[in-house]
Amino acid sequence: MKKRLKKYGNNIVLFITIVLVVSGMSLPFLEFAKTHGHADRYPQFLMALPLLLIYIIPFAFFTNYLRKRFDVSKTVFTLTWFLALAIPVNIGALGNEFLSLFLLKLKLSEQFLNDWGASLTAPFTEEIAKGIVVLLIVLLFQQRSLKTSLLLGMIAGIGFQIVEDSLYIQQTIFKNDGNGFITAFERIAYSGLSHWVFSAIFAVGLVALFTRSKAISKIRAIFYIIAPIAIHFAWNSPLDFSGSNTIYGIISWMILFSIFKTVDQLPKEAEMLPSA
Repeated sequence: MKKRLKKYGNNIVLFITIVLVVSGMSLPFLEFAKTHGHADRYPQFLMALPLLLIYIIPFAFFTNYLRKRFDVSKTVFTLTWFLALAIPVNIGALGNEFLSLFLLKLKLSEQFLNDWGASLTAPFTEEIAKGIVVLLIVLLFQQRSLKTSLLLGMIAGIGFQIVEDSLYIQQTIFKNDGNGFITAFERIAYSGLSHWVFSAIFAVGLVALFTRSKAISKIRAIFYIIAPIAIHFAWNSPLDFSGSNTIYGIISWMILFSIFKTVDQLPKEAEMLPSA
């Protein structure tokens, strides 16, 4: 019975993964096709988009270095990159739409929604969306290692970030009559502080809680789940000030570095043991 449940469970996870990939991977291309009557701006779009390689290439090398350091298989590594690019933005968009409709039903003022809408939707839906990618890999490949979960979280976040940045450039050029190069450089400026850092922290907390890891206490695991959502909330909120994003980024990096030091020193047996 247990073997049958495991077999069907794996098939269900695989089916869900395929559905999410098929429904999600078309989203950016459909958005790229929306010119809003400005098809002549494609040259600017095609020249601005490659600027994102400024952070993509170093990150690809960095994650591959961690793959070797943490002894993660190439299959898991490659598939995580694929799922990270295909799945989370679509889930996040659907979640944001659902929560936005919920907020509208509360009959909140238009000013309140304009000021707080992004902070009341994106931090929850987007971190969960990236966490789903991590969970799918964990379940498909039985990846209980906290080192692996840290790497999976980083990749899930950067995949989300690449697609989101591409969509921001597209909207700026075709919808908002703006300059795509400016948007690209703005996105690059914060590429080291946002999505992949949040999701790396979230992933370790999620997997530690999910596997009842002995290496990280339940309280710490819950903190790692809540912290990136809270920082993301503050980042999107109107309660900003000069240098606020830098401060939020530093806090995120301090948490991430603490996690890295913890998991990097763990022997494989220790990080796999469930807590009592």
